[in-house]
Amino acid sequence: DPGERPPTFNGVRVYRKHKTAVQPFEGLQIDADITWKTEGFKCMPKIKGTLKGIEVNLQDLSVSALELDTTASTVLAPLLAEEPCFGAAQVYFLDMPHLKMWIRGMENHSWIKKYFMDMMRKMTTTLVTDSYVLPHRMVVKARHIALETMIAVKSPLPIGLLEIEVCEAKNLLALDLRPFGGSSSDPYVKVGIGEGEFKTSTRNKTVNPKWDDGPDYLPVYSLAQGVKVSVYDADVMSSDFIGSMEICTVYSLWKDMQEDAESD
Repeated sequence: DPGERPPTFNGVRVYRKHKTAVQPFEGLQIDADITWKTEGFKCMPKIKGTLKGIEVNLQDLSVSALELDTTASTVLAPLLAEEPCFGAAQVYFLDMPHLKMWIRGMENHSWIKKYFMDMMRKMTTTLVTDSYVLPHRMVVKARHIALETMIAVKSPLPIGLLEIEVCEAKNLLALDLRPFGGSSSDPYVKVGIGEGEFKTSTRNKTVNPKWDDGPDYLPVYSLAQGVKVSVYDADVMSSDFIGSMEICTVYSLWKDMQEDAESD
């Protein structure tokens, strides 16, 4: 039960999409910033099995609330002269939504709470990403259109590749308490655009890590997509979250590179 509070639209932007080599037809794109804070949300999973050799039987859990922030895009294309004026509608998220959830029923299972929350987060992320985060999308056909046009709508090629290299980080949180060496972390970085993501190597026992992994490449499907950087502390059983930030959009990076090239 998703509850009774509807999503809030914080801003709507409309663009005309011109013909390109990747999309050989014109269209209309509508981007909307959405915040959804549920009230009366009901989700009651039941979990039974083993974790690290320990039997687990959780029958009294409930997801009591969800908070979601994202940018959803609707693309109407190709544009037609007759009603409904477009051949198909595409709906997708530019990037992975920011998702928070609140769990009830973990009071007597504090030892497993971290693993359960990690599992729920991974399940939700996989479900949303595989269905709605670029390049994935929901497509609804409004009129009969040519097969090659439908293929271009459902499975578009990326508009380009973004080269990214992680060099260093400074003054990270120290999450590992070491008996004889104070505190430190074993950091690694994940960089993502939409569904695409790459991970650096792990630097051990440092809060000022430097990397020499070399550049990596991520496909770009929209200049409005954001570049997200997340830092984790690697542990034996799982990884602890240190922090994250969305640096900028791909368009901002492209614009900065254009200005740097013109100034040289």
